[in-house]
Parts: sequence; structure tokens; C-alpha cells
Amino acid sequence: MDKNQITGSIYGFIVGDALGVPVEFCSRSKLSLEPLEGMTSFGTHDQPKGTWSDDTSLMLCLLDSLCSELDLIDISKKMISWMDDSNYTANGEVFDIGFTTRNSLIYLKNAIQNNLKIPRYSIDEKQNGNGSLMRILPLLFYFKNSKKKEEDNFDLINDISALTHGHIRSSISCLTYLIFCNELTNQLTKSEAYSKLKKRMNDFFNKNQNFTNERVHFDRILNHDITKLNEDSIKSSGYVIHSIECSIWSFLTTSSYKNAVLKVINLGEDTDTNGAITGSLAGLFYGFDSIPNNWTRCLQNKSLIETIVKNMNRI
Repeated sequence: MDKNQITGSIYGFIVGDALGVPVEFCSRSKLSLEPLEGMTSFGTHDQPKGTWSDDTSLMLCLLDSLCSELDLIDISKKMISWMDDSNYTANGEVFDIGFTTRNSLIYLKNAIQNNLKIPRYSIDEKQNGNGSLMRILPLLFYFKNSKKKEEDNFDLINDISALTHGHIRSSISCLTYLIFCNELTNQLTKSEAYSKLKKRMNDFFNKNQNFTNERVHFDRILNHDITKLNEDSIKSSGYVIHSIECSIWSFLTTSSYKNAVLKVINLGEDTDTNGAITGSLAGLFYGFDSIPNNWTRCLQNKSLIETIVKNMNRI
């Protein structure tokens, strides 16, 4: 990976998050009448322009942890410090935290203090919000630098996903996203990368028959051409399948970073997370220079971002 791709993916993620924060939970019908066109202030969470949310905070926790070594306890402690002490935040405030994430971090805090087992699996399908998908991007750099294939290291992906979202569907969504990111770094066209994703994920399911029941949830991405679906068929809630679908769809059906993130955000609902995921794909593919300067310039707490990105060469 070259520097333009790395910084493009990270800043693409953070900018997409910050763009979506002011309109989070807005309906598609409302945004169709007043579509988002750029960075705005206040809105849903009453935050200044360029403020990023828990999506970026938790992604930075993982990225910062990986700069030292891959350690589940350290990742957990950094996420807990975000929740309890407002570390890794844009403005010294935690203003948006999901129910599952909060409960999981409370459990992790107790587990670490009392030497209990870190969770790995859950059968609760309610644990399939997009809270692990939104922070898993840094594993792209870890796998790329170590020349490890994502699907061959699914247990590791699951371990990190399960810190907050323990259902296997969330882990498979993370795998899908990471494989697609990986292929986008290989100087392929978007359609070629998408074809590679479908082949690798279908091979994964064929080799892991114990996940057969989950395969149907990824059908529209892996066994059809998601770009052929119309907007009314694309959902944009915080459910992990909706997030991976709308992000891939928005990225594949546009031709620039700006158009990709604005398209997904104007679908409404979970605009910050879906903007972040789409932004990482578009920033990775088009590069850092494709992100409008007036969007990156206004990011809050930019010094924290720059410090962690600078330390990435340790991964």
C-alpha cells in the first residue's frame, strides 16, 4: 500500500463520519428535500463542524493499539478509556455510543478487573449492529503488512469484532469489508475488486460449512450484482448488513470520493457510520487527494489523528 492509499482510507473514513454526524437519524425523505452537500455544524448532536463520532474514536483506538502490538486487552483498555475518560474524542466528549457497545465495554471493564474470560462468540442476533464493522479498518494495514490473507485469519477478526459485537454475522461482515478493502489496494478497477470479493467470500463459505446459515444474509452482495439494485432497495440503518450493503453500493455506483459519501449519507438513518465506511472505501480507491480540502481542514482534534497516523509505520 502506498501512503496516498493509507491516508486516503483513514481520512476518508473520518471525513465521512464527520459529514454524517449532523444529519444522523434524519429520514431519507427529509434528506431528499434538503440533501447534504458538505460539512455542516450542529444538527442532531449539536456539535461544531468537522466533529467526528464514536466511529472514528473506536477506529483510532484499534489503530493506536496496533501501532504497538496486537493485544485484545490493550484494545479493550483503549476503548474503555474512550467511554470513561473521553480519550480519542473530537472535542473531549462522548456524545454517541451504541447500546451494545456500551454494555460490551462495561462487561470488558469488569472482565479485565477480575481476570475473567474475554468474550468471543455470542448467539444473540441482536448483537449485529455495525459497531464492530465501523472500527475494523486498521486490520487492513495489519494483514497487508504481514502478508496474511484475511479469510485465513478469521478467528482474529472474530476476536476483535466480538469485543463489542459477538455474533458471527458481524465478524463475517468485517471479513467481507476487509477483503474488499484489500482488493482495492491491488490496482484493480472497482468492478474487478468486487468480482474478487465475491469469489473469495464464496470460497470462504464453501470451506466453512458451519457458517452456511449465515450465507443468505450476504446473498445480495455475493451472488448478485448489488449495483443493479435501485435506491429504494438499499437500506441504511445501523444493522450491520444494511451498512455493508449501502456502503458498497454507494461506492460502486459513483465515480468520486465526494459523490460516494454524499450519496450514502443522503440515504439517511445511520449517516455517520455509513458515511465513514463508504468514505474509507472511496478514500482508499481514489486516494487522499480526492477528498475535498475544505472537508479535511475543518476536522476537529486533527493533531490526534496526525499523531496516530504518523505512528502507523510500526504496524
